[in-house]
Amino acid sequence: MIPRSFSLAAQKLTLTQSAITKKIQRLENNLGVDLFDRSKRPIDLTKEGAVLMHQAKLAREALGREAASVSYTHLRAHETR
Repeated sequence: MIPRSFSLAAQKLTLTQSAITKKIQRLENNLGVDLFDRSKRPIDLTKEGAVLMHQAKLAREALGREAASVSYTHLRAHETR
């Protein structure tokens, strides 16, 4: 489950809320979009934030598959020597 407050996220990541806020603001500035609707409590993702979250999950899954493939290929190469 994803924390729905910067304070909870900070606790989970063992960072300060200020550090989390600054990192998110930097990311938002770099992307040129708001990722969170801060007018609601608990906070919620904006449409853009939801798209980024979805794409990040897909990328993480793809990296996991590639890492497994590389590991398998590496092991197979050593078996044939």
